[in-house]
Amino acid sequence: PSRRAQITSRQMVVAIGGLLIIALIATATVTIVRSKRQQLDAAAHELAQLSLTLSEEAARTMQSVGLMLTDVQSRLDVAGVETPADFERYATTKDFYQYLRDKIRDVSHIDALVVLDRDGRIVNSTRGWPSSPIRVGDRDYFQANRDTPSAFPYIGMPVRSRVTGDWVINVTRRINGQNGEFLGVVI
Repeated sequence: PSRRAQITSRQMVVAIGGLLIIALIATATVTIVRSKRQQLDAAAHELAQLSLTLSEEAARTMQSVGLMLTDVQSRLDVAGVETPADFERYATTKDFYQYLRDKIRDVSHIDALVVLDRDGRIVNSTRGWPSSPIRVGDRDYFQANRDTPSAFPYIGMPVRSRVTGDWVINVTRRINGQNGEFLGVVI
């Protein structure tokens, strides 16, 4: 074969080889992109499922906390607490402390139940008996309950606990006397 035919044959082999390499790279790229897309789609689906699960768990937790706070109000109603003096007399007792401890004994997602008087002073807490007279009247959850009569729980902003120093999100409920008078807050 002539030199020209050899060059053309060589060029043809190189060109075909080059095209095969380009085709392999393109196929590998498409395969990698598809695989990555499938992984991302699967991860997005798992994340959506996890988000739904966490949302449902949070809703159940908030419902159980809300019921517990309502039970504390009911206990005060049954005890005949109608005035600030009645509240002070009953809410500061060791029996009420034990009642609060019993309420959270088997509930792992509740760290403590705390009862505040109408001035924002801790009058009872499951953290210990007797409770420390810390005042939290400046906290958003106290002011919201004091200033707005509502039968619904209030969820406060994350704050550092003045008792433990830990970051907490307080779920609270207003405590009313028989005539709707503000007596305090249960956290």
